[in-house]
Amino acid sequence: MQEIKTEDVNFPYDDFSAMDYESHVFGQKSYNGVAIISKHKLENIRIDLIKDKLKQSRIISAEVKFKKKNIHSSFEKNFFFIKLILFMKIVIIIH
Repeated sequence: MQEIKTEDVNFPYDDFSAMDYESHVFGQKSYNGVAIISKHKLENIRIDLIKDKLKQSRIISAEVKFKKKNIHSSFEKNFFFIKLILFMKIVIIIH
């Protein structure tokens, strides 16, 4: 989920949990914010893939245990360089 526009404490974790979803959030008040919602167990949740001096909540990643796949959710409005850096990191992870 992208641009959730809420802080972690205000995210509706209980609502998703009631539907058997696991929620991981990197929120931010008023703007930005990303989340990963999954029916499967997620591991290695990361919010530090990009070092952002402005401390904007723009990227979250996780690993799906049963398939050993990485999932990334990012919001990069007007942030081409974040997409480029993320792509480079994904290529490194895959190799």
